[in-house]
Amino acid sequence: MVWISDERLAALMDEAGHLTGAPELAIEVLSFGIHNEERDRTAKRKLYETQGVREYWILDWRLKQVEVYRRAHGKLRRVAHCRRKIY
Repeated sequence: MVWISDERLAALMDEAGHLTGAPELAIEVLSFGIHNEERDRTAKRKLYETQGVREYWILDWRLKQVEVYRRAHGKLRRVAHCRRKIY
């Protein structure tokens, strides 16, 4: 899932209605399977980093946790790790 502000959306759309730039936020729900999870955590994060995504969230539905990465000095750096408490 991605989010783009109204202000940026107009600048990122071409005449055919295609996005031509990175969203401000990309949210990835981890796919099932170790290879898919590794792809989501590394390959996609690097792709979003090089494309200029400002913030990237990785949702792990099995562990009920979210990792938040924000752009700092041209890199996506982890700034938060939120996990649901299980009682």
